[in-house]
Amino acid sequence: MPFRNVRIGTRLFASFMVLLALSLLISFVSLVQLESLRTVTQNIVDLRVRLVTLSNEANHHGLQAANYLLQLLQTEEREERIPLYAMMDKELADLGRAVSDIGGQSCLRPPAGNWTSSMKRERNMTTCSASRLKALSCTA
Repeated sequence: MPFRNVRIGTRLFASFMVLLALSLLISFVSLVQLESLRTVTQNIVDLRVRLVTLSNEANHHGLQAANYLLQLLQTEEREERIPLYAMMDKELADLGRAVSDIGGQSCLRPPAGNWTSSMKRERNMTTCSASRLKALSCTA
């Protein structure tokens, strides 16, 4: 065996170099995987923040439209009701835009790749909520 005839210092040096190379390889693979995980996590967070923002916007416009409707019901003079109708129509149009933006989000469509059952369940709940919001805006 040629390795037995090599000096002990050379064998130790070669062994440490192999360990160092393996450590560097493991570090490189870990960094690549962490970067991939960071990118996926950032995309999920960005989509969720966008959905929450759009949902809050839809909620705001819905509440404003309801407030104008309450004012309309309490106003007796026709001339005073005309601007309230216009403001309520504007809020309902803004609500419709916000709801259609929610329905158009790419997170409501399945991405490529495998999903776990919890992610599928969450996706179904998000899609169902968006469908309910669309139904509400169509009946308003």
